Amino acid sequence: EMESNGNIKMAQDNFRTGTSISSVFLWTKLLAYLRNTYIDFAVFLGGLFYVVRRLVAFLVCLCIILIAFSQMFFTVYRRNDVCPEPVTDTKTEEEKIMDLMCE
Repeated sequence: EMESNGNIKMAQDNFRTGTSISSVFLWTKLLAYLRNTYIDFAVFLGGLFYVVRRLVAFLVCLCIILIAFSQMFFTVYRRNDVCPEPVTDTKTEEEKIMDLMCE
């Protein structure tokens, strides 16, 4: 959408998203440049990629276990004495944080 002075009107969230995607692209290009330029850096990145490839199965399993436990705790503690249902708006910051964690 164009403004009357010729500037493009863009939502702030769209700008942040575009900037973050551009940032990832630029850092990736920098790593590729360094990998192609310096042999020691290429060896380091090769070793790093090897380790990451070997750990993928472990990291996936770890994420599944973490999600499973978070689901179990969420189900067990939802709306009980530890996480009661919110009643009023006159709460302390700690109570508000606890309510957010329990919903």
